[in-house]
Amino acid sequence: MKAKAVVFREASRPALEEVVLPELGAGKVLVKIHYSGVSIGTESSLFMGERTHNGTFPMVTGYMATGVVEAVGAGVSAFKPGDRVASWANQFAGGVNSVWGAHCSHHLRAADQLCAVPEGADMKEAAMFVLPGVGLSAVEMANVGSTDTVLVSGQGLIGQFCAQWAAARGAKVIAIEPDPLRASLARRHATPNVLNPLEDDLDKEVERLTDGQWPTVVVEATANKKLIGQSSRFLRRMHARMVFLSWYPGEVTLDYSHFHNWEATAFFPMGGGHTKQAVLAGLARGTITVGDNITDVYAHEDACAGFSRVCARDRSIMGMVVDWRNA
Repeated sequence: MKAKAVVFREASRPALEEVVLPELGAGKVLVKIHYSGVSIGTESSLFMGERTHNGTFPMVTGYMATGVVEAVGAGVSAFKPGDRVASWANQFAGGVNSVWGAHCSHHLRAADQLCAVPEGADMKEAAMFVLPGVGLSAVEMANVGSTDTVLVSGQGLIGQFCAQWAAARGAKVIAIEPDPLRASLARRHATPNVLNPLEDDLDKEVERLTDGQWPTVVVEATANKKLIGQSSRFLRRMHARMVFLSWYPGEVTLDYSHFHNWEATAFFPMGGGHTKQAVLAGLARGTITVGDNITDVYAHEDACAGFSRVCARDRSIMGMVVDWRNA
């Protein structure tokens, strides 16, 4: 069948095009997409040509969307037409590569690659489910609990969702963020303890907020490998844990002493595929909030303008969603 999608045939050049999906077969589900969420950091590295190991041009990016089941193939009993679902990726019949193809008006997936969106979860917010999932993976890997003090450097969406999940587990959370919008959103949804590295004496403030005990968990979420040392220097407590929550191109340099002296353990979460249901349940219960973190919503016919802003590294975009309901 034919569908519409945002296609990158070359770096940083989005276009709304007609694409072809395979025929609906046994075990497959056809979903009419309502919203697709944009993972700005990962996707920009893909469609700007910086990250090539996941796929090449021409490509349709995106790995999170929500919609309603339109049809099911033979043997599918888990879903029926009209069910609200979250989709991780998409399939195409040729012409473009799925990397992972979410920014499309329809998805064709195996039934076991979808999950139900529970009542109480907003479909637009749920379309961002992977990013809270990465944050949840981080707190799970680091085993964050109520006795922890978690320092999160960087309050983009993944950093803020990590802070939200840590706070939900009872941890004390300290965030570092220079951008006024991101700092404001972090204060609203994650923690009142937000420090500005351009204005605050970070060492003094972190020492004060931890009563001189320093954080038990340090999370690097800036996606800037030049700032890793500015995060790891807060490893000043025996057996502290550090989470590398971003993706960094090329080689990374570490100050070994920060880890060796305090016998620190490092964690490297990747993706949040296994956390889909937990995230959607958390959104339905209000454990975590997307809300006004979605700063930009584009109708599908205008989506290329939004992607062009991402290519221009417009930091005024916190969270971006494409609305496919009328496609």
